[in-house]
Amino acid sequence: MKVDSKILCLYYNAMISSVATYVIGSWYNSCGTTLLHQLARIEKQAKKLIRKQDHQTLLTPDSVYKRSATASTKKIMAESQHPLHSYFKWLPSGVRLSSPSCRTNRHRDTAVPSFIRLFNENIKRPSPNEPELDPQ
Repeated sequence: MKVDSKILCLYYNAMISSVATYVIGSWYNSCGTTLLHQLARIEKQAKKLIRKQDHQTLLTPDSVYKRSATASTKKIMAESQHPLHSYFKWLPSGVRLSSPSCRTNRHRDTAVPSFIRLFNENIKRPSPNEPELDPQ
């Protein structure tokens, strides 16, 4: 039975990836290596069935987590009535968010500190070779 590779990609992204990455923002950063290996095994099996040229259309758990965490952070910061809004504070520079102090790895791997860490990592900084723009 031959099924088009694009149909298999659509099926993987709609059915398998969506179930495997449900509410990924709350559990992905704190899950163990065993679960990550199981997710990688599912992805590897899907890649065996799909042509190589269509691999870039597959959703990986890491890309889904980054997209979900970024969207959640923006949503929480935009809505001042959100229960978690008070945890997302700007540093005096106004460029990065203040990272909460975490005494344990268990707390550091929860949603809020990991969202803030991801947000701070993805800030675009000018490279040293780029000339600074003069605000005139």
